[in-house]
Amino acid sequence: MAILVYEHKQYAAFIGDDSYNHHSWEEQKLPGPIYDIQSMKKTLRWVKQLSLDSNCRGIYVAHEKV
Repeated sequence: MAILVYEHKQYAAFIGDDSYNHHSWEEQKLPGPIYDIQSMKKTLRWVKQLSLDSNCRGIYVAHEKV
């Protein structure tokens, strides 16, 4: 589950456990044990798209130090 918080056209993405850190989406690395590999790959592609969007002000995950 992810939450996007908007202010006007800009937003921040709170990804939770969908990625462990920025390496997950930048390098398309699957985190730990996964129940549904295809869904996780789809999610990582989506998060990578968010990270490239100039309106995305930040992506916050459960396991990365900020």
